[in-house]
Amino acid sequence: IHLSRLEHDSAWYYLWRRAELDTTYVQWQLDAGLFCDKMARRYEEALALYRRALRYAVASEGPNAFHTAQAHNNIAYALTRLGRYEEALGEQKIAVDLYTRLLGRNHFRTAARYSNLGVIYYYMHRLDSAQQAFDEAEAIYTAIGTETDDPRSLACRHAELLNNQAAIDAAQGRYDTAAQRLLKAQKVVPADAGQEQVMILTSLGDVAELRGEREDAQRFWRQALDIALTVYGDNHPITARLRKEVAPK
Repeated sequence: IHLSRLEHDSAWYYLWRRAELDTTYVQWQLDAGLFCDKMARRYEEALALYRRALRYAVASEGPNAFHTAQAHNNIAYALTRLGRYEEALGEQKIAVDLYTRLLGRNHFRTAARYSNLGVIYYYMHRLDSAQQAFDEAEAIYTAIGTETDDPRSLACRHAELLNNQAAIDAAQGRYDTAAQRLLKAQKVVPADAGQEQVMILTSLGDVAELRGEREDAQRFWRQALDIALTVYGDNHPITARLRKEVAPK
């Protein structure tokens, strides 16, 4: 209920209290951490929760269990957001290895881990390594097609990969290619996937701005802002950034 009403402080308190009630319950630590970093952007607190999840996942399920793999992946995400890229890279490589062994190479969740790896390389300015990781993820999506028991999640993660690839294109001045990838991502992602829609529309605005197409950029950012207000609420940093972009210059 709190989440649907965007009462983030109340939702965070509930998830945190639940996690504190049983610190050995791994999924509760992961859930609280996920809300912390994705919705509240409280990355240090998220990192602490993910590390606690990892500790108890290894103790109760073993070093090669799925919860262990999830924890490594989430730790890498939080470290990336904190700018601690070398640490994040090590955690993400472990996650890639575990997901590959647990789910097989040709699974969209394995592909998503390669995409995350590419993002870390991108932030480290290792663009060739980032491209290799993204290419591996794309090869997996090509191999599996639509064969999955979770088509919505597959579509969202594929759209995220296309967004990441577009960032590489834009960084290297290939603005047309970046825009084409993002338009493809729009077709892939479900219409009700609010976070992914905001991500893609924001990136479309950014690419349009780089191309000197200010009116198009404003149009994409306004569309993203409308969705962000529903998904994140008025006080989220993503909403604040979009408000700044559409404000009169």
